[in-house]
Amino acid sequence: MFEIDVCYKFIFESMLEDDVLGYIANKVYEYTHAGIFFVSESGEILAYACSGKDQSMRSIIEEHVTLEDYPYFFEEVSPNGEFQTVAAVKDKKKNIGYIIIHYSNEEFRTFFEELGTILTETARQYFEEKQKNTYLNLSLKDYIIGWMIFEGQHFVESEQSHTLKGNYLMALFTDDFSDMAVEAAKLGRIWEHFYLYEEKHSLTVVLYQVSDQTAQKIHQMAQKENLNCYMSETFEDINDCRTKRDLLKQMERIPKICDVRGVKSEKDWYLQGIFSYTLPLIEEAGLSDYSILNLIKEDEKNHTELYDTLKMYLLCENNVTMAAEKLHVHRNTLVYRLKQIKDCLELDINNNEISRELLAFMIMYDLSKSSED
Repeated sequence: MFEIDVCYKFIFESMLEDDVLGYIANKVYEYTHAGIFFVSESGEILAYACSGKDQSMRSIIEEHVTLEDYPYFFEEVSPNGEFQTVAAVKDKKKNIGYIIIHYSNEEFRTFFEELGTILTETARQYFEEKQKNTYLNLSLKDYIIGWMIFEGQHFVESEQSHTLKGNYLMALFTDDFSDMAVEAAKLGRIWEHFYLYEEKHSLTVVLYQVSDQTAQKIHQMAQKENLNCYMSETFEDINDCRTKRDLLKQMERIPKICDVRGVKSEKDWYLQGIFSYTLPLIEEAGLSDYSILNLIKEDEKNHTELYDTLKMYLLCENNVTMAAEKLHVHRNTLVYRLKQIKDCLELDINNNEISRELLAFMIMYDLSKSSED
């Protein structure tokens, strides 16, 4: 028979440890051989101790409850035949976490229920710390699905992924302008089929069962509601969610975009986004020293066409005859312009590596200017 006073001793000892919950879990398991799990309201497993066979579960490996393992954690009798007790940790009448204990003999139910209640008081402050990154009051399953879409390794294999039919639309909210929870709630009223994923300074919403026609209406309603977010174009594959989120986060890091209030759509900002995000990489490769802008200044000053001449020459793979035909100029005229360009840039534009990098820079520059126009 187990004694609750022994568990109190574990709790007092844990206060001297760096990992309080981990220490308690290990001590309880050593004493009772009962599996114990500290699970946040969003599904993250903060600490646990269990048998070796249970440690092979996907939830344990990923340190987050998955849909396939949900019954193991939250059904009265787990699929492996063990009994369990679930003690909810509350903050102002709202669940912020759970202490789940698995045991093999039902005669110990009263003991483990009492232990769970005691541990809720000890664990509350650690769950409250996790709760700081939670902006909306969703169900545990909704949190789990949102996490699996963006962080889980096997969401596509889960049954839930097959219910998210139709096209998808994504919105990214950040804490730069306003209350993310309020903004996301407004979007939820515009379109009820959604899941979301919360991070420390951002909140990503995935809308599903979206058609091209409804996507246009969602964009219009979001603008009417004055939402401050980054919004993607529609996409067909749930696997693209992470790529789309990364794209929206790249947009969020671009000064010219993030300073604008309202709905910033992928379609409107795509070209400028490519240029702005790629420019640091080009500069890192040394292209900032090529002074393409000098050609533009030279053209403006002397009414020449050196920039367009160089671009056509590079597009024609440094073929003088072909470039002259495309530009509708005499071959000698092109040769003379190329000499001017070389003098201006002080570069060997016939070097294969340099010519490729120059062309890449010019294309990015043109994309940026066209998006501004």
